[in-house]
Amino acid sequence: MISKNGYDDGILSEMEQKYGAVEKGSLENMIDNSNIHGWLQDKIAAAENRLAFLVISTMDAHSECMPDIANAAYEYGRSRKLSGKTSAEEVYRHLDNLLLNGMPCDRVNTVVSISQEAVVWKQTVDIHLPYWEALQGDVSHYYDLKERLVAGILEGSGFSYKYLGNQTFTLIKEG
Repeated sequence: MISKNGYDDGILSEMEQKYGAVEKGSLENMIDNSNIHGWLQDKIAAAENRLAFLVISTMDAHSECMPDIANAAYEYGRSRKLSGKTSAEEVYRHLDNLLLNGMPCDRVNTVVSISQEAVVWKQTVDIHLPYWEALQGDVSHYYDLKERLVAGILEGSGFSYKYLGNQTFTLIKEG
């Protein structure tokens, strides 16, 4: 999307220079088995840094680009659509597996209530904020993009995702 829409301006190569390229290949061949936790934490930090840098740098150079970035997030979500998930709990687990919210030990999300029709959870810490602040960016852009991504994932699923305020979210079966 960045290159396709003419927003690159060297941003992608600068991002790779600063935060490394995404490794390709078999996961079992990439993991440092002597330090799995440390390896994973490094990969999470690199992904968070790359996203924050890419969005902030692109917006700095092209203030009009946010709708295009949001559309790319939505389309990416559509490519990861739900399949065969019928309960709110299944959909929540699907989203939790797709979205990067730190390490399991960070316990970023705490489920408040869960049923076949709805899941309510609270984000206990803003795990993404430090990456955006380090680059003098507005973390609300992350949450706007996350909302578009989830909308794409949920399109046609019969489920809706809503922010309730106070770092609380819900996933509800429609109808």
